Amino acid sequence: MKFGQLRFWSLMGPLLLVGVPYTYALLVMWRDSGSSLADRGAPVLLLASLLACAVEFVAVPSALLQMWRHAEYRTITNFLVVAVGGIPVAICILLVASVVYGH
Repeated sequence: MKFGQLRFWSLMGPLLLVGVPYTYALLVMWRDSGSSLADRGAPVLLLASLLACAVEFVAVPSALLQMWRHAEYRTITNFLVVAVGGIPVAICILLVASVVYGH
């Protein structure tokens, strides 16, 4: 059994939210390598990453809990959706670690 629409989009939506500004930043960087971070849309990307991380910190554990409690949700598709939904969480952890440790 697949996840419902709300759970699916709470896992996939934040990835799209981060993916669009990140793609824009890469396109600007490749077009003009001397562009500043502001030209590449870094503030929008950081805000999108924060919002995505906040949503995913709730969506991923709740999806895992639902899969743990109900065996019918343990499908390959649901495992892949949860794994892909965890990408913004990893990005957030890396951003926080880089700010905290200065690397």
